[in-house]
Amino acid sequence: MAQEKFKWLDKSEYPFSANYFQVNNQKLHYVDEGQGEVILFVHGTPSWSFDYRNIIKELQSNYRCIAIDHIGFGLS
Repeated sequence: MAQEKFKWLDKSEYPFSANYFQVNNQKLHYVDEGQGEVILFVHGTPSWSFDYRNIIKELQSNYRCIAIDHIGFGLS
């Protein structure tokens, strides 16, 4: 589903599983990696969770990293 739609996205750069939930009939994408205390990453405009990919890779061994893509950005 999401993987087919976003074939252009290099899995070596952005190796995270796609997660979604509904907000006002819109699908909001988020990354949820690791376990432990939560660190929430919220991007500005115009960007998306891709901006946090390297820090998530580093922190996910000790923290639960959640990064959202606002509606209309990234994989949302």
